[in-house]
Amino acid sequence: YFCVQYRQEFPATKGADYLVLDAVGAGHYVGTVLSVRTRSPEWFGEGDDRFYIDGEEVASIQGTGTEDYFLSAWGLKQNSMPYSGTTVLEGGWGMLGQRTTAYRWHLLDPVHFGKSLRVCFEHKGWVPGDEKPDGKIDGHTERFDDFASVAFWYQLGQPKRFATLPPAKDRVPPSLDVVVDG
Repeated sequence: YFCVQYRQEFPATKGADYLVLDAVGAGHYVGTVLSVRTRSPEWFGEGDDRFYIDGEEVASIQGTGTEDYFLSAWGLKQNSMPYSGTTVLEGGWGMLGQRTTAYRWHLLDPVHFGKSLRVCFEHKGWVPGDEKPDGKIDGHTERFDDFASVAFWYQLGQPKRFATLPPAKDRVPPSLDVVVDG
């Protein structure tokens, strides 16, 4: 079966990688679409991709940053290629509320699994110093941006459903407008 699963976290869960896929059975992974809306200025994309194959405790495939997974080192740039691209890049580099949507197809490099596959992304990046207790800017800080993804894979038998599709109104990230009384 060809399988597709949407999932979201508005915002990403503290202390846990963002889960894209949690499949049980045998098959192969063929692609990811990831959308991120930043809740903090600076760059969100330092989180590594991680593939846990057949119940691994430690990922046997681990990348070096979100932009690298989408085959666009040194930040994402708007583009559309046959196997990867960034179709949405709105708001400018490092701006609050920046919206990004990127895709990668594993057609030439499918990830095969015999029993299970978990695909995750760290949600790490740069955060302004005024958002950190120590006041230091660090490029590998956990961030709490809004994540939404679609995983694509083939598998033998019926897929495990690990997320439910929220109603349309709940698939829109919440407003970032903040009113501060004086």
